[in-house]
Amino acid sequence: MKCSDLLSQIRHIKTEFLETTLGKIQMIGQSKMKILLIGGLLLMGSCASKRPTSLNEVRHELVAMKDLDQYLNQLVVDRDEKARESGFSARKERITKANSKRIEEIFEDIGYPTSALVGDEASDAFWLLTQHSDHKPQFQEKVIQALKPLVIAGEARSDSLAYLTDRVRINTDRLQVYGTQVEFELALGKAKPKPLENPESVDQRRAEVGLGPLWLYLNEMSEFQFKNNESYYADLGVHGPWQYPEGFVDWGSNMVPR
Repeated sequence: MKCSDLLSQIRHIKTEFLETTLGKIQMIGQSKMKILLIGGLLLMGSCASKRPTSLNEVRHELVAMKDLDQYLNQLVVDRDEKARESGFSARKERITKANSKRIEEIFEDIGYPTSALVGDEASDAFWLLTQHSDHKPQFQEKVIQALKPLVIAGEARSDSLAYLTDRVRINTDRLQVYGTQVEFELALGKAKPKPLENPESVDQRRAEVGLGPLWLYLNEMSEFQFKNNESYYADLGVHGPWQYPEGFVDWGSNMVPR
């Protein structure tokens, strides 16, 4: 990304998400300071004449990109008025793509940034940003291949590999393995797994990577969906999230159609 483009992007962030009136500042609170810090870190990392050379710089840059990504996504989840303004989605997409480009550069420079290299927070940030790089499934696949030996060696988490594997498989029109990717039957607030390979043995595969049973995971996802849309469900006369019974395994008839 060109420095001029990044400066324009930061300017957009400030004008769109950081109002100068006292009321708006109080409403945003810590998020205001976070975005200002992120802007400065992005400028230091991307407007320099060369890529950051120290792992400490990479560490701060990854966390800054993750914080911005999460902030913007939370605006969408919260149905914040900023997320409904004209141009928000386009700017959010540009930031996502800029983040993706940068983490791909980091991956080319140092490989997968493990906790041993950059610390837990920055390593988790890289993983999350890779998850959100859905427009680059080939890059996501490269990260999967890098993760596999690290998981075997105990240098990366097996559940991180599982989530990314499912994400890439769904993004490339294949069956997922662990059932981590879901859709919602909105009228019921019911989470359903996207198309799943060998659904009868999914809980065994999930246990092998440290994940709980699928019925419990989907109930948690349904609860999250319901809490973020309570007024919508109240209008429909739905007063609680859909819950699968304990031990439920009949996923063949409860998956999103392929």
